[in-house]
Amino acid sequence: MSCDHLGLIGASGRIALGGTLLIAGLLKWRLRSNPESLLQAAGISSRPLLALGFPLIIAAEITLGLWLVVGWWSVGALAAMVLFLVGATFLLSIAMIRGYRGGCACFGSIDSHGIGIIPFVRNVGLLAAAIAVGVEDATSNCARAPITDLPLSALLLAMLLLAACAAMYILMVEAEKLLGHVVITPGREHEVKFHD
Repeated sequence: MSCDHLGLIGASGRIALGGTLLIAGLLKWRLRSNPESLLQAAGISSRPLLALGFPLIIAAEITLGLWLVVGWWSVGALAAMVLFLVGATFLLSIAMIRGYRGGCACFGSIDSHGIGIIPFVRNVGLLAAAIAVGVEDATSNCARAPITDLPLSALLLAMLLLAACAAMYILMVEAEKLLGHVVITPGREHEVKFHD
């Protein structure tokens, strides 16, 4: 299939977004974390809902991720991703307002840093990307094409996007951790001290 530049970027973005959801779901499934305290801080305290909610989140992320990577029902999968991210960001906001400072477990137990600005920046970036890909998906045959019909360059660009976004996320998390250890004394801003 021949793709124009925007169609190629849309298809690559769709695959990268799907890969992100797929990785998040698989890491939650394999590297279990305990999201109960986060969900309880967000106001979800029903035992059956807690027991059912986490497996449903994992199943939704893996299913939507596969649909986006493979190219099935991509418009519906992108819309569901937007709703999912809005809901997750809303729950994180409520938990944070209520004083929760634990990890979000968004990528399983490896994502254990405390909730702060980083999950919100990540989710806003993913939302913007999903909306942009959805707009491109509506106007380009290439963006909606099954993965088997795409040129190799779309797959390579998707892998590059995924790697670059993962590296940027890790750098932002590490910068936030580092800044959490910085002590700046008023009137002595030129002296930066670190604490444990």
